[in-house]
Amino acid sequence: MTQNFKKLAIAAGVSVGMAALSMPSHASIMGAAGEALLVPLVVYATPAISGYYANTFVQVSTPGAIGFDDVPNIFISPNTTPTNADATLFPLDADLQSATTGILHWYWFDHRSIHRLDKPLRVTPNDVVTIDWYQASRPSTKYDGQAGYMVVGTETARRGEAANFNMFGEAWLAMDVVGVDGFNEAGASLATVPVYPMSDGADGDFLTLQDSVIYKGGIPNQVSPLIAGVRTNRSDGIPDLTAFDMTLLTRTQPSMHVVWLDVNLDEVDGYSTDIPVDVYDSDEVACSATVSLKNELNVIWIDQVVAPSGVAVDPEEIFFAQTNETLCVPSIDKAASLTSPSFATYYLDEYVDTDVDRPESAGVAFNLVWADSTVGTNVDDGEDTIDGPWSYTNFGQTMFLAHDRGSFRQ
Repeated sequence: MTQNFKKLAIAAGVSVGMAALSMPSHASIMGAAGEALLVPLVVYATPAISGYYANTFVQVSTPGAIGFDDVPNIFISPNTTPTNADATLFPLDADLQSATTGILHWYWFDHRSIHRLDKPLRVTPNDVVTIDWYQASRPSTKYDGQAGYMVVGTETARRGEAANFNMFGEAWLAMDVVGVDGFNEAGASLATVPVYPMSDGADGDFLTLQDSVIYKGGIPNQVSPLIAGVRTNRSDGIPDLTAFDMTLLTRTQPSMHVVWLDVNLDEVDGYSTDIPVDVYDSDEVACSATVSLKNELNVIWIDQVVAPSGVAVDPEEIFFAQTNETLCVPSIDKAASLTSPSFATYYLDEYVDTDVDRPESAGVAFNLVWADSTVGTNVDDGEDTIDGPWSYTNFGQTMFLAHDRGSFRQ
C-alpha cells in the first residue's frame, strides 16, 4: 500500500455531507495545514520605478507528518490527513522525501487574475522555503508597483491529481515610504499578510470542499478558499448577502482595504460593482457610502481626514492601490468621530447561486492601517543639514483581518 494511497483511504472516511455540516461556515481560518495556499496580496516596488520600496515575503513550511486529530486540517487537507494511516509521528512523509514528488509550485496572478509568473521549488520533510517576491520576479521589472496575489500548490496537483502533501504558510509586506512625513525620515514597516489554506483534491468540473483549486494546462484556473475564507454565497436559490467589517481605527490616518474575491465582479452579468458600505463610529452613529470592487484583487486607499473639519486629504500617492475612496464621517461632532475608533461594514450581494446547496464562492478581506508616531526630536546644533529643530516619525503599518458577520436574507 503506497503512502499516497494510505492518505486517500483515510481521507475517504470524511464524507461530503459531514464536511458540509461541520465545516466552519462564517470564520477565517489560518494556521492550519493546507494542500494549497492563497496569499491574497503579493507586491513589490522600487524607488527607481515606483518611487517607494515595498516587498512581500512568503514563507512555506512542509511538515514531516500531520496527525489525525487536528480538525481544521481534516477539512482543509482532506486528501493528505493524516500523513500516516496509524496516525504516528513517524515515518516522515514519503512524498516529500522523493525528488520527483516533493515539489511545490507557486503561481503569481495580477489583480485581474491573469497568470503572469510561476516556479517550482524542491521541498523535503520539515522544510522551510521563503519566496522573496522581488527576487523571484527578476529579471523582469514590469510588475514593479503592481499588486497581485499568489497561489502555492503541489507539483502533483497541477496535473489534476490530488495533492500529495500539505503545507503551512506565512507572509509579510515590507514598506519603506521615503518622505511620508515630509523630512525623508520615514522608517520601514512590516505588516502581516494573511495566508489561507485550501484543499486540493482531484480536479472535476467545479470547486468542492475537497478541491478548492482546479487547474487548466498546469495553471490554477479556479481558486476559492471555500472553507478558510469568507463565504460569499449559500446556493439556496434565495438572494442573500454577505456582511463583513473592516477596522478603521481613527480616520486621521490612511489605510488600505484589501478585498480578494474569486471572480472579477465587473464580469458578472447585471452585477453592480458599487458595494454599499456603512461607516460606524464609537457612538454607534453611522453614515453610508459605496466602494467600487471590480477586480478579483481590490486594493482601495482610504483617504485620511483632517480633524476637526472632516475634510479629506487628497493623497499625493496611493502606492500599489488601484483606487482611492473618501468614506463619509458619521457624527455631526466630526472632531470626536474622527479621533475615535471606527469600522466600515461592507454588504456584498451574492454573485453566484445555482441552488445546489453547497458552497460555491468565497473571498477574503483585511485592512492595512498606517500610524505615525513621533519618536524623537532633533535639536539644532548647527551641524545638521536641516536648519532648525525638527521631529522624525516612525512609519508604522499593521494588519486587521475583516470580521465576518455571515450571510443574511435580503
